[in-house]
Amino acid sequence: MEPFAASIAAAAGRVLVQAMATEAWPVLRDRLARLMSRRAEDREAQMTNALEDTRHVVLSGSSSSEVAAIRWQGRLEALIEDDPGAVEELQSIVDSSADPSVYRPISVIDGGTAGWTQIVQHNIGGGTILVSHASTRT
Repeated sequence: MEPFAASIAAAAGRVLVQAMATEAWPVLRDRLARLMSRRAEDREAQMTNALEDTRHVVLSGSSSSEVAAIRWQGRLEALIEDDPGAVEELQSIVDSSADPSVYRPISVIDGGTAGWTQIVQHNIGGGTILVSHASTRT
């Protein structure tokens, strides 16, 4: 998986969990359920239930928001592997987040023939910079 796609999955997982306690939740839940179900109505209901179950667990304190975000990140990464076009919709979800604490990729540097890619992410709310480096050599 491309590093940029992985960073979008991670950011979307955080946006998802952060939205659980807001008025934006129903819209985000439905949007993500549609995307993850690949628009199959029977699967969409299952995804909606899975999202609601996660919300209940997080809001009840049975699990931390960090754990929930990581679990959904994994599901979103699997979605991207199956459907690389999902990155654009996930990017749109991340961009629509009003929460400035979500990590957003701000630059992607391709090492070209050197075989590396570097993504610089910035936590706008806290000023933290995280640098991810992944080799693209095979």
